[in-house]
Amino acid sequence: MLAALFVIAGTATLLDERVAETFAQYNLSSTALNTIGLGEIAAGVALLVPAVAWQVAACLTMAMVIAGLTQLFRGQDWLALVPAVLAGMLAMLVYLRHPRSSLSIRLRAAADAFAERELALEKRDSRGQDR
Repeated sequence: MLAALFVIAGTATLLDERVAETFAQYNLSSTALNTIGLGEIAAGVALLVPAVAWQVAACLTMAMVIAGLTQLFRGQDWLALVPAVLAGMLAMLVYLRHPRSSLSIRLRAAADAFAERELALEKRDSRGQDR
């Protein structure tokens, strides 16, 4: 969902005249417009690549925080909610896709399975000694 959102946003950045007008209001060049649009599309596609998804999501999280702060400083309080929500979703993606996160989950599951097996063996042995 986030990948599609960034691809659509990048496409709109490149093709929508209203976006170009907004960039002009902020004194940003057409080069900046094209760079941001292509970056959004590339990031959206990269979010679909598992090997780099968490790194891309981390970069996009920082970009969304900067975008939100920019909108706050320009007095666009309500518009700042959009990048804030996206930053939260991207941060969750970073956490879920980070290799250490998945490794710790696997290690915890392995430790739990080992503990359950040990408890079952101990319970079986204690029944044998009671007889």
